[in-house]
Amino acid sequence: MGVKRFTHLQCLAITLLILLSCVSCSSSEEAVSIPKENPTPEHRTPTVGGVKPTFVSSMPVLQTPTAPEATTWISNPYCNPEGTGLWLVPSSTFLEEGEALEVALFLENAEDSVGFMGQVQYRLEIAPKLMEGDLGPMVSTKTLYPGDLEMVTFQLRAVETGQAQMRGLASYELHALDMSWGSWTGCATFPVDIEVVSSDGGPSLQDQMPAIHAPSTRTGVAEINVVLDAVLARDQEAVKALVRYTLSACTHADGLGGPPKCREGEADGTRLEVLPFLGPEGHFLRREEVEAWSGLQIKGLIAVYRVSEEAYSDPDYPAGEYAAVFLHGHGVSYITLQIEDGYIVRIDNDFGYPPEDRLLKDAAEILLHPPRD
Repeated sequence: MGVKRFTHLQCLAITLLILLSCVSCSSSEEAVSIPKENPTPEHRTPTVGGVKPTFVSSMPVLQTPTAPEATTWISNPYCNPEGTGLWLVPSSTFLEEGEALEVALFLENAEDSVGFMGQVQYRLEIAPKLMEGDLGPMVSTKTLYPGDLEMVTFQLRAVETGQAQMRGLASYELHALDMSWGSWTGCATFPVDIEVVSSDGGPSLQDQMPAIHAPSTRTGVAEINVVLDAVLARDQEAVKALVRYTLSACTHADGLGGPPKCREGEADGTRLEVLPFLGPEGHFLRREEVEAWSGLQIKGLIAVYRVSEEAYSDPDYPAGEYAAVFLHGHGVSYITLQIEDGYIVRIDNDFGYPPEDRLLKDAAEILLHPPRD
C-alpha cells in the first residue's frame, strides 16, 4: 500500500475538498498521516461547510447546523483508549444507482493518549450491501503517536437501490509509550444512513416521505406542548433544558449497547447522569456532552401518542408516558422523543421505519394522527 505525506495545511485542504467538492485526494489504498508535532486535536479537526464541529472525543457530532445536507459527520464514544476519535465522512448520503461515492475515515490518537497505535486496519461495513468496491481491510504502515491524525479514503459505487447503513471501523495494536504493554483493540463509528434511488427518473424514497403537520400544530396536553414548542422552534438550548437525565451505572464490559461505558479511572457501577438514545445500537450522552451537543435536526412533526405499557423500556432506556414522532431534517428517517412530565427522557432513531408501524406497535392512544398527504 502506498502512503503519501502532506503538510498540515495541505491535509486540511484535502479534507475540505473531500467534504465540499467530493474530489479525491488519494486512492483507496493511500493513507495520509499528520506528524505528532502539529497543533492540538481541536485545531486540526477538519471543517464541514467552513464550520468546525464541536470536538468532544466521546460525543457523536451528528450534524453541524450549517453543514451541507449531503454530508454526515459521525464519531463514536466506544473507542480505545479514551480520547481516540474515528470519523466517517461520506461525500454524499443520497445517491443514484451507478453513482460514485467517496468515503473518508479519520483516525486520531489523542494528544494525551497512554500509548501509540500500529498496524492499523481500516474497513467499512454496509448493510445491506448496496455498494461495490473495496471495503477493506486497508492496512496502514504508519505509527500514530499521541496527537497524530490519519486519513484514508475508499472509492465505492452504488449498484442497488434501497436504504442501507454504513459504519467505519479501525483495529490496531496499542502499545504503551515505554513498550511495557501492548494489546489489540479498535474503534468504530455510529452508523450513517445511506439512500440509493433509481436513475430512471422515478420517485425517490425521499419523495415518498410522509407529510408533516404545520409548525403551529399542538396537542391538548401541556407537558407535550412544552417539548413541541422548543423542538419546532429549533431552539436547541431550550431542547437541552428539557432533558431529564437517567441515572445509570457504567460498565467496562466490551460491546455496543447496554449500560453506558465507564471511562478510564471510573469504577464499574459508577452512577452517571445520561441521556439515552435508541436505534440500531443504543448509546448515551453524558450531561456534559449534552451541553456541547449540536441538538436535534428536525423537518417537522408527524404524530403524537400515549405510550403503551408493551413498548420497550428498561432502567437504562426508559420510555415516557407520551411520545412525539418527527421527520428527521434529511427526510429519510424519524426521531421519536419519549416524554415524561414535560421532559425528554429518551431519543429513538428509526431509519426506514414507517411511523405508522411505530404507532401500531407502541401507541396505547394516538393523540395526533399523521397528516394526510
